[in-house]
Amino acid sequence: MIKILFADDEVIVRNLYSQSLQGIDGFEVETASDGQEALEKIELFKPHLIILDIFMPKKTGTEVLKAIKSNPNTKSLPVLMFSGVSDLKTITECLELGAIGFIQKNEEHEEIIAKIKLLVRLQVKA
Repeated sequence: MIKILFADDEVIVRNLYSQSLQGIDGFEVETASDGQEALEKIELFKPHLIILDIFMPKKTGTEVLKAIKSNPNTKSLPVLMFSGVSDLKTITECLELGAIGFIQKNEEHEEIIAKIKLLVRLQVKA
């Protein structure tokens, strides 16, 4: 079973993507509604892939990414950034911090799911 942690503060987005990913055979999805909860669930859930929104309460996705990559126990976890932000500076910063990719929320739902499935196959060894 491939475990994915999906962190986004928007309930509709979180539910849509967690349900879509949960429906894929072999995927188990846990969600978090803010950055602090995401960090807590990483320790409990032990995900194989983390998908982070950038703008979340308590801790931003960028802050969570920094925390993940600075912790010896989690630094090798693949992290995919997921946001409505499209400026090159933000995208570059996330990639330089260690994110494996950046998906924009305004892309088609099916396209986003296909990209996530591809990244799972490329990055995750369950």
